Amino acid sequence: MNKHGVVPALIALFAVSVPCAGFAQQAEKMFRIGWLTSQPPAAPGTAYRGGPYVQRMKELGYVEGKHYEFVLALGNGDVGKLPALAEELVRAKVDLILAGGDVAGDSVRDRNIPVVVTSCQPFEKISKLARDGMNLTGITCMTSELAPKRLEMFKQVVPRARRLAVLYSPHLRYAGLETLHEQAKTFGLVLDMVPVPDAAALEGALASIARNRPDGITHQPSYVLNFEFKRIAEFALKEKLPLVGPFRELVAAGGLLAYGSAGPELAQTAADQTDRILKGGKAREMPVEQAKRIVLTINLKTAKALGITIPHALLVRADEVIQ
Repeated sequence: MNKHGVVPALIALFAVSVPCAGFAQQAEKMFRIGWLTSQPPAAPGTAYRGGPYVQRMKELGYVEGKHYEFVLALGNGDVGKLPALAEELVRAKVDLILAGGDVAGDSVRDRNIPVVVTSCQPFEKISKLARDGMNLTGITCMTSELAPKRLEMFKQVVPRARRLAVLYSPHLRYAGLETLHEQAKTFGLVLDMVPVPDAAALEGALASIARNRPDGITHQPSYVLNFEFKRIAEFALKEKLPLVGPFRELVAAGGLLAYGSAGPELAQTAADQTDRILKGGKAREMPVEQAKRIVLTINLKTAKALGITIPHALLVRADEVIQ
């Protein structure tokens, strides 16, 4: 069952390209769009060629190679490179920077270059960057804001659960982790934080979960973990642990349940914001937006393998049920 034709998530956050149809045709200048992210070039959802950002820009009349070109600044997994990469884009005199994440957006110190941020940090945190004088707008997938609902759904499918393991990347500046612990308490849950600084550390992290035997697994957004959804899902099935998270891809790989923003919306909104900026709009005068399309994906095949009965109330709410 697929009510809304949910397309790959998240994670398509950093797809990049720019310019506008009629406007681009009037001006002979080819726009240069900087793509600034710590993610590796092959990270899921970041493929700029043919991604939802590019598709939306094409709908707006922008053709790559004719109206715009990419200037890539990829940290390949190293967040510490972002300030230097941002400076490189400034020196390259790009017309706009599309920043993957709040750290990338905050790394742009030149207030003359407009920045469009796609992020999963809380709305308040991204809005604060704009209020702090940044020439910045963007959109957030509201992962933190939706966390209580995911915890509630987890308890609905596993009522006896008491401990939930949380995979996360310790070098990322997650906002709201303390709040997440407090929210978990309201559902009778204790969170076991399991750091995964890089892909090499995942095996040890999963082994520790197997030893400690929590009642389920979730994760915080992380390029490391985004690469490893299949591996994490296979582990969770093997260990008979329900796996929940914000991104549909996790469920498609064998996870149990995902509740979060529809991935393409972030890239499509970023494209709309880019269009307005290239037509003369000021990024600092454009409000940061929140994701509006929130989707629930459930994997019934996984539920059966785990011996879990999904409540009817959740099934009828689901935007997609994987059989």
